[in-house]
Order: sequence, then structure tokens, then C-alpha cells
Amino acid sequence: MFLQFSASLADSFTYLVPHAVDSFQIYRPDLGNIEHHRWDIFVPQLGYTCGVYWGPFNTFTREFHLIPGLSLLFFAMDIFKSRSDPPSTAVSHIQQPPRRRRIIVALTGATGSILGVKTLIALRQLNVETHLVISKWAEATIKYETDYTIPNIRALADHVYNIHDMAAPIASGSFRVDGMIIVPCSVKTLASISSGICDDLISRAADVILKERRRLVLAVRETPLSSIHLRNMTTVTEAGAIIFPPVPAYYIKPSSIDDLVDHSVGRMLDLFDLDTEAFERWGGFKKD
Repeated sequence: MFLQFSASLADSFTYLVPHAVDSFQIYRPDLGNIEHHRWDIFVPQLGYTCGVYWGPFNTFTREFHLIPGLSLLFFAMDIFKSRSDPPSTAVSHIQQPPRRRRIIVALTGATGSILGVKTLIALRQLNVETHLVISKWAEATIKYETDYTIPNIRALADHVYNIHDMAAPIASGSFRVDGMIIVPCSVKTLASISSGICDDLISRAADVILKERRRLVLAVRETPLSSIHLRNMTTVTEAGAIIFPPVPAYYIKPSSIDDLVDHSVGRMLDLFDLDTEAFERWGGFKKD
């Protein structure tokens, strides 16, 4: 039952009235014994519970007329108030922006360093927060195969770590990331991940990704493959990783190496549910 009143004590408060919790009699010389009831009423606007008494009309000198024949007396409010629950704080209606996607990118010494560079560029265009680790031999390969400088590549990432920094945030499972991609991935790095040897930040970060059951993509660049390579690929796949050899897609009829690179990068990022929209997808045979 809800009661609403206006009086000098408060203006237009809404009260939730439960069942009476106590009954008693008051003797009045002019009226005799009169049955009264005490109620506990929670006042949301004030944040506490008040003891409320009601009885026949004109029983008390201080009264609030709500229903003919009845009166309410708010008696000793400070005595009965209860602070069992602290007043609720106002809830902000300002919607917080969602956290940016966060991906670890590692470049190792295998050939195909342009794949790693284009992956960083694509993630930057997609507004994905990137955490970059470059191995010593990756730096050498980048200088040999591309015109990019190492400082320029580091500038593409939001955060850059030394490969020997085993105290970096990405070395811990408590650091929330959406996944990791090693591109290109050497067979040495593949072997380290397969055997669980966390001797540098790349293999340690990959090990963390696997144990936390997050997405790990390895763009392994090697051919031909020995049985050792194949066993290592099987082992990491069984642990949850995805082996993605950057195999060219000739159905796109590439006119340049960039077309092939963009296709491989786009397909790798598909595995993170990220669409670069920078390559042609297969749509069936086209009629001339």
C-alpha cells in the first residue's frame, strides 16, 4: 500500500507501508482505552525507516489527515530512524566507451617481414590497440627485405617491448588481451612454443595466450617442412593455436605482391573477427 501526503514535515514523500509490527493501547480520560498500531515505514527519499503510529481520528494532537476517520502521527522520528543501508548513490547515466580491442603482435626472423608490417598497419587502421615485440633477427630481416626502418615500425604500435623484458605486462595472464599473432613465425619460435620453453618475451607471451585459452595465430614461414616441424605444428594446434601459413591466393588474380600480402593479412585478421575490407573475397566463378 502506498500513501502520499503533503505537510510541513515533508513535501510529497512516498511511503511504502508494510503490515503493522506492533499494537498497543493508550488510555484517554475522554475516550478510554484506544487501540493503536505502530508501523515501520521506509522513506526512500530520506534513506531510513521511521516508526509511525495511527489510530482513530483526533486521538493525537499532531496528525496528518489521510483518510476520513484515521490519522497518522510521525512520532520521535530521530529515535526510530535506522541506517541499516547507506543511502544509494546516484547512478551515472553516462555510458562508458567500450575498451579497444587489444592484440599482441610479434615479428620473428623468418622471411616475409612485410606481412608483419602490413598487419600492424591494418590493426592501426582498425583502431586496435597493439603490443609489439620484435626479435633481433626480425630487425635484421626487416632491414634486408623492406625499406621500413625499425623506429617507423615501432611507431605503428601503441606499446613496444624489448624481447628480453620478462616483466612486461603481456608476460602475465592477468593482463587482458584479445589474442596474439606471430607474423612471420620462424620454426625456432614454433619449437619454443611447442615445447613450452619461455626463454624470451615472444614465447612467454604465446605460452600465456595458450594457457588463458585466447586466440593465438602463428604465420609459420618455412618450406619444405620436416617431420619435426609438422609435429610442433600439431602440438601447438592441439594446445589451441592456429597455424596460418601465408599461402598466396591466386584466384584474386593479383597484380602485385601487395595484393597477395593484403589478402594474407586480411585472412589472418579474420581469425580475430576483424575485417580489413582490403582484399577481394571469393564469390564463386565469375562469368566473363
